[in-house]
Amino acid sequence: PRSTLFPYTTLFRSPDAAVLTAFSQWIVGSQWLASVGGEYRVGSGSVAGAVQLPGAAPAAITDGEIVDLLFAGLADGTLPAPGTAPGDVLYQVYFPPRTVVTDGGDTSCVAFGGYHASARRAGVELSYAVLPSCPGFIAGQTDLEIRELVSSHELIESATDPIPSNHPAFQLEDPTSPWLALGDFLAERS
Repeated sequence: PRSTLFPYTTLFRSPDAAVLTAFSQWIVGSQWLASVGGEYRVGSGSVAGAVQLPGAAPAAITDGEIVDLLFAGLADGTLPAPGTAPGDVLYQVYFPPRTVVTDGGDTSCVAFGGYHASARRAGVELSYAVLPSCPGFIAGQTDLEIRELVSSHELIESATDPIPSNHPAFQLEDPTSPWLALGDFLAERS
């Protein structure tokens, strides 16, 4: 396989933290990942760890503040280093229902149910997935099922396009095509 994914789950205090951590541990070694990732030569992995951040989650947070949070965790040792191959470690950041995430002009649970992106500072490149809680975002699913669906979607997208900001897996540049809207995206959204 091309690479092995090692998600590192970061959560704020949440009643479903244990369930989300268990889901992350299951999915990286699942038959689902082997099937969906097989044609992309994505191998199975493991969860390198889970951190529950102290204190209450913020009422609102921007993508830039999430990146600051991740790099602060790398600096103080709360989070492990991303490894030698960019994209081998995916930092999954789960937020509780009361936290509103914004990325540019887009708002969680309105424009997106989650996304993955990448960031680079001082020569360190990391891949991360932002996973807000969006009750009712997918009709007919429980809140936990929605979080698991969005998490699995972002996991496979980040496995196949781990560094979308600096090394996108694809980018369309044909100005005559309606697919042009897919070019220049810095993050893949669900």
